[in-house]
Amino acid sequence: MKRENYFDHAATSPLDPRVLEAMLPWLGEDFGNASSLHPWGDKARFVVEQARERVAMACGVAPEQVFFCSGGTEACNLAVRLLASRGSFGVSPFEHSAVRESAARHGGMVLENRGWDVLVPPGVGVAMMGVCNETGGIPALKTVGAPIPSGSGRMSLALTSGEMATLHPGLRNDGVGDPDPEGIGAPTATESQALRFLDATQSFAKTHDDDWETADLIALSAHKFGGPQGVGAFILRDPAQFKLPEDAANDGGYQETFFSGTTPVPLVVGMGIAAEIARDEEDENFAHAAELRDVLLEAISKIPDARDNNAPEQSPFILSITIPGLVAHALVIELGTRGFGTSSGAACSSRSTAPSPVLTALGLSEADALATIRVSFASSNTKESTLALANALKESAERLRS
Repeated sequence: MKRENYFDHAATSPLDPRVLEAMLPWLGEDFGNASSLHPWGDKARFVVEQARERVAMACGVAPEQVFFCSGGTEACNLAVRLLASRGSFGVSPFEHSAVRESAARHGGMVLENRGWDVLVPPGVGVAMMGVCNETGGIPALKTVGAPIPSGSGRMSLALTSGEMATLHPGLRNDGVGDPDPEGIGAPTATESQALRFLDATQSFAKTHDDDWETADLIALSAHKFGGPQGVGAFILRDPAQFKLPEDAANDGGYQETFFSGTTPVPLVVGMGIAAEIARDEEDENFAHAAELRDVLLEAISKIPDARDNNAPEQSPFILSITIPGLVAHALVIELGTRGFGTSSGAACSSRSTAPSPVLTALGLSEADALATIRVSFASSNTKESTLALANALKESAERLRS
């Protein structure tokens, strides 16, 4: 299998060789427990703190605000629990299941939408910041009814990026734009005192406007940007203001009770290096992904009835394509036999036969939602491999339709 033919980076990215090199000593000769007091533990603790500093610098936060965990899902689950403890909150229908399903279990409301507009009823605080995990499109926020009461429980929903703070001036109070564009009392960020959660599992180092300063909680997953699977980071802007809910309590005495268990030193080391590399190469990777996305967009325009599902503003790293009359699962498998890796949506639900709730919320019929695949780009893809994918996509569509 050719690495350049792998177009499912939104599911997981290959481990960067430089990351592997940094991890290898901690998979062999170096093996200390970072909590131990002897020299082996001291050395392990030193590299863990070094990795924490690397992640913090990449995110523009302080090291003491970074807590390592098992990945984006665990971080998102804890964020929902912490914010649910503050009162009422809502989640958009565009959320990843790690947020949407967790919110449903903890009393959250799944909000209605009208296209990309998320409709927020009175008394439910939501601040949208992000790019849709499934399609890369950016939703807007509209308040329905009376103004949201200041002090009500609220949650900031980030689907993949922190761009929304600048794209939706109604959610901020920085003097740019009309703070109430609809004229219906939508609160600014300052007025509503909204807590903001940024799910950055898909957006870290993949946008030009990561607005970390506006987020109170941030979730990261290392394997989305060239790091190892099994490790992520949960960032708390002000750890002192949050108390772990009793039903989320973890025994074991690790990282000030937010996460329990032995620190996975090799994985943490890898995440620190991966975060540093991803930030350093962000602009180059962004331009490369944008070029490949344009190449594929032009190519799919030649496939009868094929269309993309993205909003005018989106991440260049993801392209969602609907080809009516096909079954996405079958198309993904067919492309796999031709040596290409794509997906029919989020990896956690790729084996489900149900249509994506994100796509159906946007108004796609169940048939069209089930005929939609996701292509995601990274630096390992080339223009040549993208053109080859386009050709394979065209031929596969013709064969499956015949």
